[in-house]
Amino acid sequence: MGGSSDGGERIDVLVVTAIKLEYDELLKVDTGAAAGGTWETRTGPTGFEVSFRTFGVAGGASLRFAAIYALQMGGVATAEHTGTTGSRAYLRAGGGGHLP
Repeated sequence: MGGSSDGGERIDVLVVTAIKLEYDELLKVDTGAAAGGTWETRTGPTGFEVSFRTFGVAGGASLRFAAIYALQMGGVATAEHTGTTGSRAYLRAGGGGHLP
């Protein structure tokens, strides 16, 4: 698990699926995952699932993924959900966000 200087968890990629079925299928992805890692599912601040997993990339580096599913269809609903559940992912220039 990646850490951050503010105590939150570092994420590099936030995946928001349109429906729970897509989210459930995403959690079946193993290709490229870090050895020995699995999806870690937790309850976010609004009571909904947030899942995390680390994947390897070229050159031996890694990317930390967070995944959620939208509660409602549409851009505004998705933006609101990612701001509260997804979960306070503060994206910074240069890559990565933090989950408190």
